[in-house]
Amino acid sequence: MRLVFACAFVIPMLQLLAWFWQRGRFDLDERYAGLIMHTLYLGGMAALITVSVALLLAFANRLAPTRAIRAGVSLGNLATPCRVRYWRCRSCWRSAIWIASW
Repeated sequence: MRLVFACAFVIPMLQLLAWFWQRGRFDLDERYAGLIMHTLYLGGMAALITVSVALLLAFANRLAPTRAIRAGVSLGNLATPCRVRYWRCRSCWRSAIWIASW
């Protein structure tokens, strides 16, 4: 887990900080405020769409659990770490505690 975290987050973050320190600190101007706002807007819209689709699938599965809706829910569950209920899986529980302790 630590190796994955280092490869996926720490090493790229250190590289970005090195690039910023070498050149980026001299290039800061008013353009970056707009770029940051656009990035936050895009992330917020992606989160809103994701939550909306998840809620739609959950309600549809509860009200009319047809074969097509169950297939859609299964497709949405492809990214979950295990097939067991999330909070009953020990590795998922440890991951959730580790993330919450940050």
